[in-house]
Amino acid sequence: MWLRFRNYAIAILLFQLLVFLISVVLLVNVGWLGERVANALTAPPANQPPETLIAWMDGEDVASVAERVKELYRDDTTKHVVLVYDLTDAELEQANELMTANGVTPTHVIDSSSVSNTSVELQAFFNANQIASATVVSEWYHGRRGVCTVQAAANSSIPIGFAGTESIFAENNWWLSEVGMVGVATEFAKTAYYTLIRQIPFSGCWSGDFPFVLVTFYAGVAFILSGLLVAALRSYTVRRQMLDIANERSLHKIPTPRGGGVLISTLTLVMLVSVAVRFSDLPFGLLAVYIAMAVLLTCMSLYDDWIRAVTTKVRLIVHLLSAMLVVAASFTFRPVEIAVQIPSVTMLFISGIIAAGILVVWITGFTNMFNFMDGVDGIAGLHAVLVGTGWSILFFLEGESTLALISLLIVATSAGFLVHNTSPARIFMGDSGSVFLGFTLASLPVLGFVGIGDPHLFVVGGMFVLPFVVDATYTIIKRWRNGENILEAHRKHLYQRLALRGHSHGGVTGLYGFMTVICVTCGIFYYTGNSAARSVAMGVVAIMITTYMLVTEYILAAKPFLYKASNPVSITDSSQD
Repeated sequence: MWLRFRNYAIAILLFQLLVFLISVVLLVNVGWLGERVANALTAPPANQPPETLIAWMDGEDVASVAERVKELYRDDTTKHVVLVYDLTDAELEQANELMTANGVTPTHVIDSSSVSNTSVELQAFFNANQIASATVVSEWYHGRRGVCTVQAAANSSIPIGFAGTESIFAENNWWLSEVGMVGVATEFAKTAYYTLIRQIPFSGCWSGDFPFVLVTFYAGVAFILSGLLVAALRSYTVRRQMLDIANERSLHKIPTPRGGGVLISTLTLVMLVSVAVRFSDLPFGLLAVYIAMAVLLTCMSLYDDWIRAVTTKVRLIVHLLSAMLVVAASFTFRPVEIAVQIPSVTMLFISGIIAAGILVVWITGFTNMFNFMDGVDGIAGLHAVLVGTGWSILFFLEGESTLALISLLIVATSAGFLVHNTSPARIFMGDSGSVFLGFTLASLPVLGFVGIGDPHLFVVGGMFVLPFVVDATYTIIKRWRNGENILEAHRKHLYQRLALRGHSHGGVTGLYGFMTVICVTCGIFYYTGNSAARSVAMGVVAIMITTYMLVTEYILAAKPFLYKASNPVSITDSSQD
C-alpha cells in the first residue's frame, strides 16, 4: 500500500512540475501569451451598424476610443450614444471635446467609478429606451468587462457587440506597458470585483466564449467516476476470473485483472457526446467520424481483452481504416499542411496526398506504439495524463473548447485509472484503454489543425509523445535487423529491459514520466516561440532522448539481468493491498 502511495505521489509531483515548466515557457514567450489574453478579454466585433453606441472610457487613452466611436457612428441608424467613464475631470473634459469635435454628442453619461451606479443606470437606460442592439466601444482589454456588464444590465435577447482599439504586443514593452501586464492585471482585478459586487457573469456573455466551468466540471466528474468505476470493475473481473496470467513474456508475477482501460475510453466518449450534442466548435462531421472510430477501436479491443484474441492482421486493418477515415474527414474541412522547421536550415512544408499518407501512417503507427508501451505498471496512464495536460493548456489558450475538453477528459479518466494502476498494479489497462489513448493522442494534432490551422501542431504532437515513439521505433528497427517477427509479442523494449534488469516498475514509469514532462514542455516552447526557441526546444529533446538511449544500452550491455515469471498464483480482492 505504501509503495503504491509513493508512486502515485511521484506522478502528482511530475504533473505539478509539468504545469510549472509550461507556465515558465508561457512567461518567456509572453508576446504569444499576450495575444491569447487579448482574445480572452475582448469580444467579437459588431456585425451590423449599432442602434446604440456605448463608449466605455476607463483609462488615459480616450482619443482612440473617441476615434472608434466616430468610425461607427451613423446619422441614420445611431439613436443613442452613452458615455460610461471612470476618468479624472480633465480626462472627461477631453473626452467630451473630442467626441463633440467628431460630430458625436453623448445622449447619456454614466459615472462607472461606482459599480452599483453603473449597473443601475445602464439597466434604467435599457428599460426606458427599448434598445434593440448596442455596441460597446473601448480599449481592447476592457472589452470583456464592458460587454458583460452591459449584457447583464440589458435584456438577454438584446445583442451586444464590441469594437475595441488596436492591441499591440511588443515583447520588449509587454512587462511595463499599460496595455501589457499592468493593464491586464488591473483589468482582471476589476473583473473579479464586478463579479463579486454585482454578480455579473463574465463567462458565456457572448458567442464563442470558452465554457471553462462546464469543461472543468465534466473533467472533475470524469476523474471521480473513473476512480470509483475502475474499483468496481476490478472486483467484477476478479470474481469472473478475467485475469492476465503471467507467462514467459510477462513483467508481472501475480494474475491481474485486465481491461480496466475500457472505462477511460467509455467515460471520455460518453461525456464528450453529452457535451457535443449541445455545442461543439469542431465541425460536426469530423467529430462524428472521430467518435465513431474511437468506439469501433474500443469495442474491438475489449473483445480482445475479455473474450477472444483478435488476430494481428484484423487489428492492423481496423487501425488503418480508422486512421484513413479521420484524415479524410479532416481534409474535407481543411486540407492538412505539415510544417517542419529544421533549425538554421529551412522550413519544410508537406501537403496534399503526401501529408495525408504521413498522417495515416502516424495515427496507425502510434496507436500500436502506445499499446506496445503499456507494459509496466502506470507507464501508459501517466504518459496520457502528462500529454493530455499539454494539449489541454494549448487548446485552452487557443480557445478550442471541444479539443480542450477531449484532452482534459483524457487527463481526468487516466488519472482516476492510475489510482489503481500505479505499481503494484491492481488492474491492467488492456487494449481497450491503450488503443483508444494511442488513437486519440495521435489524432489530436489532426483535429487541432482543422480548428486552429497552424501546421506546426504536428511537430508539437510528435514531441509530446517522443519517449514512446523513440522507444517503440528503436525496438522495431532493432528486431527487424535481427530477423525477428516485429508483430510478435516480446519484451525487448528499452523500458521492459530496464524492468527485467531489476529496476522497479515505479522507477521506470517515473523515468519515462520525467522525459515526457521535458518533451511536453519543449513542445509548448516550440509552438509558442520564434525560430530560435524552436531550435532550442528540438535540441533539448534530441540531447535528452539520445543520452537516455546510449546510457541505457550501455547499462543493459554491462548487466542484462533477466528474471522469469513466477508460477501463477491465486488472486483475491485484497491480495495486492
